[in-house]
Amino acid sequence: MIGVLLVSAGDSGARVRELAADLNDLVTDAIRAVCRLLPLFIFASFSMQIWESGIKTLASLWKPIVLCAAVCAVFLAVKLIIVYLRLKVSAVVLLKKIFPAMVVGFSTASGSAAYSLCAEINEKELWIDPTLTRIGYPVASSIYCGCIAVLFILTAFTAGEQYGTGGSIGWMLTLWIVCTVVSFAAPPVTGGTMACVGILIKQLGLPGEVMAVAGLLSLVLDFVATGFSLGLRHLELLLQADRLDMLDHEVLRK
Repeated sequence: MIGVLLVSAGDSGARVRELAADLNDLVTDAIRAVCRLLPLFIFASFSMQIWESGIKTLASLWKPIVLCAAVCAVFLAVKLIIVYLRLKVSAVVLLKKIFPAMVVGFSTASGSAAYSLCAEINEKELWIDPTLTRIGYPVASSIYCGCIAVLFILTAFTAGEQYGTGGSIGWMLTLWIVCTVVSFAAPPVTGGTMACVGILIKQLGLPGEVMAVAGLLSLVLDFVATGFSLGLRHLELLLQADRLDMLDHEVLRK
């Protein structure tokens, strides 16, 4: 409402709009400075946690981890092909441009930690209009959650297999609905998916004791899913920028 009033105020609201824009740039620069150090802290702290308490259990969960990586890699490959067919940009060039953001996702499991780098890649590597980046990328981080849904589905199947349940039509339908909802609700921070695993376990009728394994698995899969999700969001934003004529095609292909 304040934004609408400032825009409709015309010249009388110009100075306030300029101040708001300057404050936005100042806060963004501060966030970028913090985010450059955040990945190292997150990766070190969670690596130590997994090593001390869950390395043996983790070794037995290699199948869903490999499967999650494979499914997400297929998603990324399909999206790269779609972007190539529409924009005529080499998939190798695109992957090279977006890979630094994916590395941050793989090492921190945090979309928030990669936000400043993703914005920089959108504007300086993919040459997407900054206006679209500032609006579209935060929205995409909330609603473009295909890899996160894969994470929850594999976590639920693994927990159900250990408990010896699942597979019925009603169970599968519940799984589909709950995974969709919690994928949108999962916060883009390290361990954010664990906050939703409890909801998933309860709604599927699984006992509380499977939470230890399900929580650890979701934490590890979060690293995989976040890395691929960041790459997919860049590619989706490219397609949207092309539709809205907010993309420099010539520079992008270099």
